[in-house]
Amino acid sequence: MKTKVKYFLTVLVLSGLVACTSSKTSVAGYNITTYVDFSIIRDSGFEVTVSDVPNGYVSMGIITEIVTFGREYSSSYESTKSTFSPTITKYEVKGNFHHDQILLAKRISQIIEERGGKGIANLKISTNSVINSAHRIQPEFSISGTIFK
Repeated sequence: MKTKVKYFLTVLVLSGLVACTSSKTSVAGYNITTYVDFSIIRDSGFEVTVSDVPNGYVSMGIITEIVTFGREYSSSYESTKSTFSPTITKYEVKGNFHHDQILLAKRISQIIEERGGKGIANLKISTNSVINSAHRIQPEFSISGTIFK
């Protein structure tokens, strides 16, 4: 009898250890690709290049701007019959990454126009993820370049 109890306890302890060490957590990854359509800038009447100021033009100055476009979050709650998860929160977002890229091209055109330039050279755009005041991840864009006339 003692042997069966000892065997049972040993199996119980070992299975508890295996169960504890076999749990895993997966964190989903993500990918952000920033594409700025130069035709939107050119349609506004400005030249754009990722290389040096074109021959025949004079550089006016270098700009650097960080842009985060607005988001509007709303949440709704759904009840479930589960005792472990009584409600599910669903978030809806007004604003998306594709729309941000269009706004970014328009913002670059606006910057050139405000400075009285004919275009922008050495254009560099980088994307970063920031946590906004609603505790949600949101893209932040950094624009830099040389405005020329």
